[in-house]
Amino acid sequence: MTQSWKAGKTFSRHSRNVEANHGKSTIKKNDAVTADDETISFIKRTLCSKPRRTGPSSTNIEEDALDKPLEQLLPPLTSDNAIDIQLYGIISVVINQFVQSWYHQISPDTEFVAEIVLIIAHCTRGIEERLRHLDLESLLLDELPGLLSDHIDAVEIARLSDCGSKSNFQISSIYHALRPHSALSPLPINETTAQAENENEIDWSQLLVSRIMPLVLPPEDLLNPCLNVLVSEIFSDMIIHKSVLGKISQPWLIWEGVTKAIYSLRSISQPTQGQETSPISRLDQYGLLSTEKNKKPESSSKQCMMVEAFRATDGAQSTAVDNIMIRPLVSMRIWSCIAKLVSLEQHMPWLAGMASLLQWLSLNGPGRVCRANSALDRLMSAHIREKLLNPAVLPSLLHAIRSAAMPGNVLAPSRIPPTSDEIAEIKRECARAIMELAPQPVRTHYFATTDTLKMQSEIARRLDLFADEYINKHLIVAVLELIVVRLFPELGQPGQSI
Repeated sequence: MTQSWKAGKTFSRHSRNVEANHGKSTIKKNDAVTADDETISFIKRTLCSKPRRTGPSSTNIEEDALDKPLEQLLPPLTSDNAIDIQLYGIISVVINQFVQSWYHQISPDTEFVAEIVLIIAHCTRGIEERLRHLDLESLLLDELPGLLSDHIDAVEIARLSDCGSKSNFQISSIYHALRPHSALSPLPINETTAQAENENEIDWSQLLVSRIMPLVLPPEDLLNPCLNVLVSEIFSDMIIHKSVLGKISQPWLIWEGVTKAIYSLRSISQPTQGQETSPISRLDQYGLLSTEKNKKPESSSKQCMMVEAFRATDGAQSTAVDNIMIRPLVSMRIWSCIAKLVSLEQHMPWLAGMASLLQWLSLNGPGRVCRANSALDRLMSAHIREKLLNPAVLPSLLHAIRSAAMPGNVLAPSRIPPTSDEIAEIKRECARAIMELAPQPVRTHYFATTDTLKMQSEIARRLDLFADEYINKHLIVAVLELIVVRLFPELGQPGQSI
């Protein structure tokens, strides 16, 4: 490993970008997000354990290490402490079950785990740096919704195809013909084809990680074949293949994750009594943030954000439009994707037509009030960056994902798979959570009924879009490839493939 990682620079963080594109740097204290003492203790025992050495004039090194704060024991993964705790919780489970379980049987060396953690930390910091230069608005509001919209269209076409009484296999076959992918071929119709398809998934995961590793690791670390192969196996096999493709593709886990995410976001949106001061960030601890004394209050910064949304010289606007192909927020595919998810054309076709007309008028009508880089477009962008792209949401989402995939700091396979009745209950709970997002008058007029059971039944039928594990894998693979190409644009150049 390079000496710079082991020196004081090991714990340096990238300074948080103060531009609105990266959101706020302060994280509100939230009991649902803050890791409990048991999780932090598990992280320390797994990643910070040292050999026990006692003597007349020495203390127990392991106990001394466990008494220190977590940020003094482990290198930073990102520029936010709350996110680091959630990520280290996931890393600890993976290393504990898939590395230490066999490595401690052949060697008592504890530095091996520390080397793995340093490599992972270097990778995550490199990815975070690339995220700072990524157009998150376009990715989250246009490209990813476009993939989901195409997925919904393909599923509905597969269901409506004139093939008589269609089974799940027939629907999967039609969908795979519409959206084929080499990683999910051949169609698993028997044990032989299922094994071949699983091997292709493994090969695709390894290929994906092997293309990314040279872009996030320094060249000297690539010369260590043992650590390079081990870290690659952790990311490709344990995370991408077994966790993402193997578990997140499960329909009941998707529904459960949506339910927990809704409840977590709802708890964040609840107003807090009094103004709580955020804990000292490790960026402040290592002197990587500006220490200006005269800082504007938060309310003033919000007003400035709104004012700046309207301020732009004509020259700057024309230069930005000429150099970058900017797509107006109103024309992004998030709106059509939401309309498809809620079946707007089936429930209220007149409203769908009116919304399309208003969208066209705002982009091409008199004044073009919502054109790219217009005052209204910049105002909406400022609101989205403040509300949706707020980094305070990430710890809650990571906590929900970790709780669903790794309950009790163990991987989900230890969890007994739910029965058909339990899956039906998970689906109903997800439908209930989605229904409660809309106010009572809105959902009453939309579903044309006051019966909540009928509302939940209608939403549950839409949730069947994600009821097939094999079809869900197609969507997950497409999302992963899109994110990788946007984070590492050099992989999308001609001659490069994932």
